[in-house]
Amino acid sequence: MLLFAQEVQMYDTGPAGTLNYSPRASVLYSQTNLAANGRPSQDFEVAYDAYDCFASDDFVVPAGDSWNIQTITAVGSGSPGPFNTVNVTFYYDAGGIPAAAPFASFIGIPASSNTGVITVTLTGGGVNLPSGHYWFSLQDAAPYGTYGQWFWTQNSVIYNSISCWKNPNNGFGTGATSWTPINAIWGDNTDFAFTLEGVVLVPCNYQIALYDSWGDGWNGGSVSVYVDGSVVLSNLTIPYGSGPDYYSFPVLTGSGISTVYTPGSWSYENSYQIIDAGGNVVYSVGNVSIPPGVLYGNCPTLGTLDGYVTNSAGLAIAGAIVGIPDLGISTTTGSNGYYFLDPVQSGDWDAQAFKQGYNVITHNVTIVAGGITSQDFVLTSPNLSVSPLRLDEIMAPNEYLTDYIG
Repeated sequence: MLLFAQEVQMYDTGPAGTLNYSPRASVLYSQTNLAANGRPSQDFEVAYDAYDCFASDDFVVPAGDSWNIQTITAVGSGSPGPFNTVNVTFYYDAGGIPAAAPFASFIGIPASSNTGVITVTLTGGGVNLPSGHYWFSLQDAAPYGTYGQWFWTQNSVIYNSISCWKNPNNGFGTGATSWTPINAIWGDNTDFAFTLEGVVLVPCNYQIALYDSWGDGWNGGSVSVYVDGSVVLSNLTIPYGSGPDYYSFPVLTGSGISTVYTPGSWSYENSYQIIDAGGNVVYSVGNVSIPPGVLYGNCPTLGTLDGYVTNSAGLAIAGAIVGIPDLGISTTTGSNGYYFLDPVQSGDWDAQAFKQGYNVITHNVTIVAGGITSQDFVLTSPNLSVSPLRLDEIMAPNEYLTDYIG
């Protein structure tokens, strides 16, 4: 049994710095400037626990964004494979290295691998991250005795902080039993090669509705609304009457929603509801606060595309195919030329319409989460020119002629 911590040679059959897999449209982050070597990141069987090791790299969710990470592709190598079980853990940044403990873990989840390139879809809908600096680790967890050792390919360009590695039981003898920058272990000035895929979460508006059962207002009572610990609506009240009085506030999927209720006179008359973007009451409470960790935002990420397909004379074209190639979805127009494509991931996409005998027409469309985007297509026929316009042929009786032009 041989286990290696040193670099291993990678053989890339594609152009330098490229990968031999099809890109997806929903890439959130990618660093794939491939170096020639890799480092181990593996959860071994019990007999080899001393060699359990974690490689980790970081990424930044830009200010104002929130990501739902669904799929991770880590470029690697190993033999014989396949490496079809992995552990994925996410960490907050702690001054240029991962924090000691993960905040999200996906242990023993299935993956697919192609010559060492591991692709894994996170279970439970993935992980939602607001703007900030994060780290993740991906370990091969397939049995070493059967599938061999996996190495995460290094990235020749360092993005954000330099990659880190640890081997808690020091089986490799490096002394890196906690998170350590990789250049302090082996002198490698590299990151690791990976791609994150998912969706940029779109904010939506929630509402709070205030009620008073007696009809004389809240008599000095008030409520404030917090999203992820920050106040977004302060000291709301019903000055008079029974309500409901409505107030809107923005949230993202996964945002924590809480309230602080301050009682006034006759507070037992007071109540309020939290209403989601679809108009559904998701929380109803009397004269008390909603504590943190109870209620979370859930915004739609899907929309709809519809419209009509006609010819240049304005006549409906039935049976035309309308789709978004990057998403691999399509539909067909009805007898009146109308199409309805649902659901469609929110974002900017190139939509195409086509029918045999017509040119392919492309329009860029913006799909709004929870909404309908309308886009009509006018299909044109290909131009056909014949030259020469006259053919002279001498034919015998009952003779047929087929002549090909061009």
